[in-house]
Amino acid sequence: MATFAASDIEPLVILTGSPEEADRFLMTALWGDSDTFASVLAVLGWADVLRERGSDFASHAAACHYWLYERTANVPAVLQAWKRERNARNATSRGIVTLAQQQTLVDRLVFQGSDAVAATEILELMQQTFRVICDIWEVHAKALDGLLVTSELQYRHHPIVGGIRRYQTHEWLRPHPNEPLAADRNAA
Repeated sequence: MATFAASDIEPLVILTGSPEEADRFLMTALWGDSDTFASVLAVLGWADVLRERGSDFASHAAACHYWLYERTANVPAVLQAWKRERNARNATSRGIVTLAQQQTLVDRLVFQGSDAVAATEILELMQQTFRVICDIWEVHAKALDGLLVTSELQYRHHPIVGGIRRYQTHEWLRPHPNEPLAADRNAA
């Protein structure tokens, strides 16, 4: 499932650093010569945070999107799945808070001897609704995971490393007429 800690996608420099610090971090993390690896999920999160930080960081968010288009197949679908998963995750988080508040209210009513039966029934209905919200989140998380795995597999087979030819993202899904097929390349 596409769950992760906030620290995995939002390093301190992305959250609070200056534009220059964010620039240095992104250059190193995304295009540096080191062995660092930025995941698609992390870069999606960075882009969101940088976009929310305002116009001083707009070019940094754009750089994250550029990296995504350079490294990931079917970016529009990945971005849409990311938004759906994030919205479902937020709804789940709000549901957790609401259920905790309702449980506190029911406990108070039971303690006071009020109409606890009706309150308990309402709580049970809320719990059922919460289970549905969690199921929706899981569906969106699995869809995002599926898109990311598909994109990663297409990227691994992409001849970007070694300088054979740089394809545009939309070209990844069809063979180029001047390029030999993978089997021919392996035989050579």
